[in-house]
Amino acid sequence: REWMRQRVRCAEVFLECHTAHRCSDAEADEQTIQFIDDFIQRCGMPPSLEDVGVEEQHIEALADQAWVDPCHQTNPVPVTREDLKELFLKAL
Repeated sequence: REWMRQRVRCAEVFLECHTAHRCSDAEADEQTIQFIDDFIQRCGMPPSLEDVGVEEQHIEALADQAWVDPCHQTNPVPVTREDLKELFLKAL
């Protein structure tokens, strides 16, 4: 329940900044990212894949797993396997 409440709050942060405060898209993005970073820290989750032992040599296998995952297949934004690899590399 807390996770869902926080997801809703994340969307509210973006919309509040963007509409009520007339923030630019970039400013709204930054505030949303800060909210997510704070949430991750409050939950005690590691901030990067590297912090849980993932190394660059693991990226191919992670991309393969993500590619066949049903969540990827129903994602509203189409992505390629290369997109997934890039995402994992950025998360290191």
